[in-house]
Order: sequence, then structure tokens, then C-alpha cells
Amino acid sequence: MKAKRNGFTLVEISIVMAILAILSMSLFTVFRISTDSWRKMEAKLMLYQNGRMALDRISRDLSSVFIESSSSIHFLAFDDTILPDLRIKTGTAKDELFFVASPLSDGTGSDVCEVGYWLRASDNMLMRHYVRSTDGAAYDFVFDDGALDISYPMASYITDLQFKYFDEATLAWVDTWDSSASATLPRAVKVTIRVKEDVADNPQERIFSTTIHLPNS
Repeated sequence: MKAKRNGFTLVEISIVMAILAILSMSLFTVFRISTDSWRKMEAKLMLYQNGRMALDRISRDLSSVFIESSSSIHFLAFDDTILPDLRIKTGTAKDELFFVASPLSDGTGSDVCEVGYWLRASDNMLMRHYVRSTDGAAYDFVFDDGALDISYPMASYITDLQFKYFDEATLAWVDTWDSSASATLPRAVKVTIRVKEDVADNPQERIFSTTIHLPNS
């Protein structure tokens, strides 16, 4: 008569442990792939949100732009070939655009406001320059980095910012604009931004572009 077994043999235990190890590795691999896919989808969603939000904000501001030469209210635009010491903002990269809008597009009730867009070189942050003119306060609308200036981050991971301006006199797109010299607004503004994904490995970039026709030009 054979003796009754009271446990598992070493071979059986080794086989079970090997199967459990294979199952664990398979589950870990599936989990890692799912997590990576979720992170990539989140990065792409953030990329699209940054791009569309930035273009929508710029479009809204430009829809109420105006100039008035007698009051020194101008539309000033610089491309990235302008020397840094000739630019309005310090630490800027790529193009700059500054103008006055009315009525204020954020609904604070002011008569007019200064608006500007520039790309901060240190961290690829799209900045919105903003100065509000309150009732009864004299303001000369000189674009600078003075005490009244408020500039805040509007969109992150922006690697390029380009503006083009349609000159109705020459029927051509130009890189800069100064209404103090021309006394006119461009007929339209083409905005192009490049946004990078917020991922460590092989981040992708996408270009967003829109054309805004200026109603007061």
C-alpha cells in the first residue's frame, strides 16, 4: 500500500510559482500599456486644448481692435528678426503683437484696454499682456513693462508663435505692422502657434493656425 501524500512536491510548487509569475508579468504588462495609452491620450487632449484656447482668446481680442492716431492708440507688431532691445517685452521669443481693444472682451466694464501676446523664452509660455483703463483715469497707451502692466501665462508648451498681417494696399502678407506710420490696421491677421505634448518620451508637436479679419480695418 502506498503512503498517503500530505502536501505538494517541490516540482509541483515550482510549476505553480512559474505560472503565477507568468500571470503577474502579463497583468503588469497590460496595466503598463493601458497607463501609457492613457497618458498619451491625456497629453494629446492637453495639446489640443492649449492650441484651441490660445487661438480663441487671440481671435476674441482682435475682433474689437481699433486705432486712433490722435490719441496714440496704435497697433504694433514685431517679428522674431527684431533685435531684443527694440522689443517691448524682455525675455521674449518669436513674434510680438500689441494693440488696444474696445469694448473689453473679458467683460470687466472698462472702456478700453491694452492687449498683447508674446512668447516667454525661458519656459515656452504664451503670455497675455493686459492693461485695463478704468473710468476717469488718464492713460497714454504706451506699451511697456511699467507698473500698470499685467502679464499672465495663457498657454504652456508653446514652441512657436507667428503673426502675419494682410496689407490691403499691396495685397500681400507682411511680417510686421506699425499703425503709427501707416495710420491703418491690417485687413486680417494670421496667427500660427506650435504646441508640444507634455510627455517625456518622444513628445509630438502640432501646428494650429487661424485667420482673423479685423472689422475696424
